[in-house]
Amino acid sequence: MGQNNLTNLPLLPNALVSLHCAKNNVSNLTSLPNTLIDLYCSVNTLSVLPTLPNGLNELTAESNQLTNLPSLPTALKTLRCNSNYITNLPTLNAGLLFLSCGNNLLTNLPILPNSLTTLYCAQNDLVSLPTLPQSLTDLDCKQNLLTQLPGLPNAIQSLSCSYNNINCFLTFPSSLTTIEIDNNYATCLPNYLPDMDLATLAIPLCSAGNANGCPVSGGIIGYVYTDKNSNCLKDSGDIELKNIPVKIYDGLNNLLGQTYSAINGLYYFPQTFNTYNVVVDTTNIPFTQQCIYPGLDSTVTVGANGGAINFNLICKPSFDLGIQAIGHTQIVFPGEAHTINISAGLTHLYCTSNISGTVTFTISGPVTYFSPAPGALTPAILGNVYTYSVGDFSTINNINDFRLLFITNPIATAGNSITIVANIDPIIGDNDLSNNTSTHSYLVYNSHDPNIKEVYPIDVQPGFNDWLTYSIHFQNTGNAPAFNIRLADTLDNMLDLETFQVINYSHQNIIDLTGNILNVRFPNIMLPDSTSNPSGSIGYIQYRIKPKATWAAPYKIKNTAYIYFDYNSPIVTNSTYNSILVPTGLNNQTEALAALYPNPTNGTFTIELNSKEKQLLQVFDITGNEVLSQTIENGKSIVDANHLAAGIYNISIKR
Repeated sequence: MGQNNLTNLPLLPNALVSLHCAKNNVSNLTSLPNTLIDLYCSVNTLSVLPTLPNGLNELTAESNQLTNLPSLPTALKTLRCNSNYITNLPTLNAGLLFLSCGNNLLTNLPILPNSLTTLYCAQNDLVSLPTLPQSLTDLDCKQNLLTQLPGLPNAIQSLSCSYNNINCFLTFPSSLTTIEIDNNYATCLPNYLPDMDLATLAIPLCSAGNANGCPVSGGIIGYVYTDKNSNCLKDSGDIELKNIPVKIYDGLNNLLGQTYSAINGLYYFPQTFNTYNVVVDTTNIPFTQQCIYPGLDSTVTVGANGGAINFNLICKPSFDLGIQAIGHTQIVFPGEAHTINISAGLTHLYCTSNISGTVTFTISGPVTYFSPAPGALTPAILGNVYTYSVGDFSTINNINDFRLLFITNPIATAGNSITIVANIDPIIGDNDLSNNTSTHSYLVYNSHDPNIKEVYPIDVQPGFNDWLTYSIHFQNTGNAPAFNIRLADTLDNMLDLETFQVINYSHQNIIDLTGNILNVRFPNIMLPDSTSNPSGSIGYIQYRIKPKATWAAPYKIKNTAYIYFDYNSPIVTNSTYNSILVPTGLNNQTEALAALYPNPTNGTFTIELNSKEKQLLQVFDITGNEVLSQTIENGKSIVDANHLAAGIYNISIKR
């Protein structure tokens, strides 16, 4: 019944579940049926609402003439009452998730329920906010009369508090991906976050004796930059370097965290009183230190005013060409097209120009070439070899130029492997040859979950100390754009965190690795939904990491990712497993008593005993640990050992 110039509503049926009467001239609502779950009555001339049904889940009553609201039902999850004349809100029910009450005449808010995830209270006359629940992820309180904010929840993702009277801010949680704090009275900040804009990052940290008496910020701050006048000081004319990895260690050389320099070259660690070692990681990037002090690492003692150290880098001599990443997007399904992405070129465009050469890759597997991807370069093709001749690598878009569309063959089956071997030349004068060649494989699927995790290689030889490359794919299959996306990934304890590197991604993001907890945030990604824009609804990130030298069979490295689209529950990806290959087989030490087949086995085997007595079968790995046991009845049993890694095992049979 929306947009019909209605002034009154008819008598509503007793079984009505949802009522939509927005954008009319309705001034009065009749009594509402008890069955009603959703009520949408925005943009009318309502001055009062009737008693709300106990089962109402959502109330949207924006842009009316309401001065108050009736008691809220206990089932209510969403309340939107923006742009009215409300001076006080009723008690908020315990299960409320979403509250939008902006552009009213509120001077205070009631106690917020512990369930609340979103609070929009902009454009009121609020002088303070109540305690914020730990569940809150989104807060918009701009254009009020606030002089301070309460403590922010640890999981908050979006904060907008511009145009208030705030003198001092409390510490900003690292979970924040959107921060708007302009037009307040604060002249210093408690800490920095990588996703702050340049204007916010220009505000100094709070030191002792600051103008408003704000608490002194701690932590370690500094810049990664190139010194233009070679005076070993950070001056206004120097060049700030962004996306340079910086690590922090404790006094026992334990890695505490890793961050990346922000758009203005700034990095920040919130560590408190102690002595730390801060290191700029130039592995696989063409930089080295320019000044003897601090070099690429520095011991920093955090006192009352924190610690500060800048890192001055210059380009290494010669150049570095590399294959940064190989991956794919879209479904790898028989008869469907997908895009192969090769990220290749100079590892840092700032350092080198006028280098010419070639990028070549060979593709094997059940795929047929279709065309270059939109906006990509066109290669020369000879069989399954694709070659790009590049006149100047500094003019190349490393991420977008080497992308090709392939059709998965209709006769392909699930599990078929597609392998890409990429090379980049020249190698003469290249200061790092380890990244000039790269290999990557991925599989064909018969059914497809667009939110998946992949790893290459899967099974490795004993003593493997090379890269494990992980790809996390995600797709917005909802019915509206996704504003913010977060990926959470707990890295296996057998992965060497020192070697972690992000190598490719579809959208700009913020990386935080604290301990073995990886968070990747895509703020303001505005990822379209798959119905309106199938190809634009897809994203991914790719990183690589090496296993620890202590990794041994039969331990399998396991990883699972959690994908958060805005305020929805996480989508849990499949788990990836990496195994060490050793000669397959079971060492049968009881041949006189039993027969075991097949041997070697792929996971399931049959054992037959000479005796019909009930006996116990035990399986041990090569270190002597029991990994499986089961009872054998009537002299014969089928044993399922599929959960065990490939390897040699010993069996024991006991009465």
